[in-house]
Amino acid sequence: MAYEVRNIAKMADDELARRKDVLSYFRISQATLHDWRTRKGFPKPVNGNASTPYWRAGDVKAYRPGS
Repeated sequence: MAYEVRNIAKMADDELARRKDVLSYFRISQATLHDWRTRKGFPKPVNGNASTPYWRAGDVKAYRPGS
């Protein structure tokens, strides 16, 4: 069963978002997300550097690229 991407903008701040949700929310590639996570102060996943990271939706919504 394939994962259905969820809209972070409609999620409660304490809900957990997966990588595909984040990619869709910002309309970015996996390479860009990797760059943000390593150099741009992107929020840390709540489960560390797991192979399937999860972020709090509120942290993702609060992130401003380029700032």
